[in-house]
Order: sequence, then C-alpha cells, then structure tokens
Amino acid sequence: MKYSKASSIKVNQRFWPIKLGERSNLQSKSDSKNHFMYSAISRLFCALLGALYLALQPTLAAANCTTIMATPINFGQYEVFSPTANISGVGTVTVNCKGSDTAPNVSLSSGQSGSFNKRTMNGVDAQMMQYNLYTNSSRTVVWGDGTGISSTMGVNNNSSTTLTIYGQIFPGQDLSVGSYFDNITVIINF
Repeated sequence: MKYSKASSIKVNQRFWPIKLGERSNLQSKSDSKNHFMYSAISRLFCALLGALYLALQPTLAAANCTTIMATPINFGQYEVFSPTANISGVGTVTVNCKGSDTAPNVSLSSGQSGSFNKRTMNGVDAQMMQYNLYTNSSRTVVWGDGTGISSTMGVNNNSSTTLTIYGQIFPGQDLSVGSYFDNITVIINF
C-alpha cells in the first residue's frame, strides 16, 4: 500500500471594530492629543495581535501525523466455483498523530476502480476482479473517504493506533487464473 497525508488547519479569526475618532481635521490641541492617544492605542492593539499570532504559530505547526506501517492485503487463492465470498484478506495500517486540534481520521482511496461501491483488481487479459475493503470484521461498512456509501476510521491523538483493514472478494466471478492487484492510498486527515 502507498500512503500520503493531508493536512488542514483552520484558524478562525474574529474582528472587533474599534471606532477611533472620526474627525476630518484637527482644530485644537485637545483634538491633537486625542488623535495621538487613539493612534497609540491602535498601534498597541496591532502589536498585541501580532504577538498573539506569533505565540500561536508553534502550536499550529506542531500538528503532525505519519503512517508508521501499512501491510499488504493478500487474499490467497480465489475459488471460482465457491458460493461464498473470499474473506481471507486482512491488513493493517499503523498511524501516529501528535498535536492535532481536531480528531484525526484515516481514509482509503477507491483505487483504480474510482468507486467505493465495488473496487477492482487488474489481472490477466485485462480482466478485473471485484472486491472491497471494510472497517469491520462483518464487512458491512465500506472503508473509503466518507462520501457515498463509505466511511473513514478515527485514530487516537498523541499516540500510535493500529487499524485493521478487512477485505472481501465477491463470489461468482468467472475469471482466468493469474495474479490480480490494486493500489490503495492511505490518507490521514488531521
């Protein structure tokens, strides 16, 4: 399996309007002093906002997730005449996340099929074997990117998490003998 990571950090900003003196011209010394005072407050406020922004930068930059290991899924031999699905394919992906403010989750690409409904493996004479990957051992929840029929898997923040990938090849496929394969990308969203 290949892996990549996606990162998204949202910084919410709120602006409070500060109404400083709105005089078109300065007519007296007191107006001049008020203008100087408002100008100094404005500069101080901007300096404080800048310092706050710089103070938060190390925290925002510290968020990091990595894939430590992903094991390939090997289904073994497929029996063409078997009435039941081949569910021998099981793999794992281990993820380590640190410093994320949001709950990290892991998604799997649709592979070469471009669909989470049924993924496909390329094989002999351009034949395609239909299969899918699931989040649970009963193989009822398709593992994808959270769109359509698919779901993602959450991981623990500030620790290493090993997730199990459950595979299934659908029965009743009349295919030639040979090797079939697909490449799935593991995507960590944090």
